[in-house]
Amino acid sequence: MNRDTGFDQELLEIYGELNRDRLTALVVRYACDRLGAGGCSIFLRDDITGRYVLRDTTGLLEDARMPAERVEYE
Repeated sequence: MNRDTGFDQELLEIYGELNRDRLTALVVRYACDRLGAGGCSIFLRDDITGRYVLRDTTGLLEDARMPAERVEYE
């Protein structure tokens, strides 16, 4: 399978996903793969506070986890 076919399959997974948490994980993984990056993160805007909140990230060390506390920026 060529590389673009793999990306097309990943996009189909994204388009078909209804679970918000799973969707953000798929989008972050897709962006990382497509860009050939060592890691990617996604920040979504909180409509109430107007701040950007970390929703998912890749590229963490194997034993590292996403922070339990809310990570946000203005």
